[in-house]
Amino acid sequence: SLVHPVENSVPPDSHGAVLLLAPENAPSQERVRVIRAALEAGGYQVLINSTVSTESLESTEAVVAINPYTSESLMADRARCAGAKRPIVLDLTCNAEQLPLKHPYCPLLGLGTLEAARAYHASLWLADVITVTTESHALALEGCGRRVEIMPDGWTEQNQMWRKKSPPRPTINLGWIGFCSEVEDLLIIRRIILRVLREFPQTRLVLIDNPEAYALFGGLPPERLLYSPATTVEDFPYQLGLVDI
Repeated sequence: SLVHPVENSVPPDSHGAVLLLAPENAPSQERVRVIRAALEAGGYQVLINSTVSTESLESTEAVVAINPYTSESLMADRARCAGAKRPIVLDLTCNAEQLPLKHPYCPLLGLGTLEAARAYHASLWLADVITVTTESHALALEGCGRRVEIMPDGWTEQNQMWRKKSPPRPTINLGWIGFCSEVEDLLIIRRIILRVLREFPQTRLVLIDNPEAYALFGGLPPERLLYSPATTVEDFPYQLGLVDI
């Protein structure tokens, strides 16, 4: 299972190799860590962006391609894998067809050019199975003619920060994390949040990784508002540890 967390269990049986193809961008590489840990825990040898040739594919049981439409070379590798009749799992980290233009990942994963759109639809056509992170994305792909499975985002226990307990605090922290394109959602409930903070003095607001969200609550005193800027993926457990709700 790739559902969080991925346990560090002893592999039950040894299997063949799985070729993991992923472009060198942040959303794809974050996904690589979870999928790789899950496959290795299941006894598979994982080859990441290995050379794709007739010889190398002989020992490959399956191919997992993460957002391959964003890379011309990965699309060529996928075509070779399909020609060798290796099962291909297409993993999509977001719904590229509905990605807002303001989203920070739009230049990386969006379909703003004709080439990107063509590569995206070709990746759907070449897939034997498509995996997505959410149920809504799976529903959006119902008519694509391929089997779609939900594989939620997760984490691996290789990051020891997930095991570290948060220190005790006297406040109840209300937390929010989201991209710039999602600030409008926060704006809808801004007055409700301010009312909760006003009526319950033991509460504190924690905003993570979004200066636009911070600007919405800039009038709050420092003891009622905590802002945590963008950091690395490894620090994410610490940031979540600042939040109660």
